[in-house]
Amino acid sequence: MIDTIFYNWVAGGAVGLALVYNVYWALNAFPGVNLTTATLLVVPFAVCAVLVFGLLASAMPRSGGDYVFVSRIVHPVWGFLSSWTGFISVVAYSAWVAWFTAVAFVPATLGVLAKSTGNTMFLTWSTWASGKTGAYVIGGAILLISGLVMAAGIRVALRVITVLAAIGLVGLVLSAIVFLTHSHADFVASLNKFAPGVGKGHA
Repeated sequence: MIDTIFYNWVAGGAVGLALVYNVYWALNAFPGVNLTTATLLVVPFAVCAVLVFGLLASAMPRSGGDYVFVSRIVHPVWGFLSSWTGFISVVAYSAWVAWFTAVAFVPATLGVLAKSTGNTMFLTWSTWASGKTGAYVIGGAILLISGLVMAAGIRVALRVITVLAAIGLVGLVLSAIVFLTHSHADFVASLNKFAPGVGKGHA
């Protein structure tokens, strides 16, 4: 039961990607929104969805996912439609995640490394990664590696997912500790020191 809940939670969206949605995208899409209240309102519904899939997977431990659940509860036709639409959405989502990682996560990471170390090589790589060629190469590599991991078998895939999820959770905990132990004034001062002129007076 615990395993099914964990993997359903992780499969629904990586921890880092969820934070990007919840913080960076939300702040740009909905200026002035109270993220704390919005998150607390949504969490109970998200927990219910994860528990439902965990319970269904425990009650019907068969390969097939949505098809098995929906076909046995409702009808095989609806099970097929559910799985097919899920497959299409996962394929499209995987391509988007690969592209977004290439043009957002990788360049941002390299940019921070360039600023922190003073090494302009990272800045050059960051510029390349955010361009069309970099996006194709990095995105393609991500999809290829993901495909190889899945082709290696379910045991290997689950191990990789577990390791990556653990890394994400460690990062989440460290981020929470940093935010909880520093004030808003500390954040503004650090941001203005790290990136002069960026967000000054608006953080």
